[in-house]
Amino acid sequence: MGGYSLVNLNASWAVTPQWTLAARLNNLTDKRYELVQGYNTPGSNLFVSLSYSAL
Repeated sequence: MGGYSLVNLNASWAVTPQWTLAARLNNLTDKRYELVQGYNTPGSNLFVSLSYSAL
């Protein structure tokens, strides 16, 4: 198995002191790679979250 590089992006924004919006984009270039030979991994994916803190 050869080597590989991935590009991931993370960002967060404090909308208010209590609310935070965050996003994570994994495998920006949609690189095909295997952590274990014969088992493919997901391509590009995006996760978005909104969190609240009462403190």
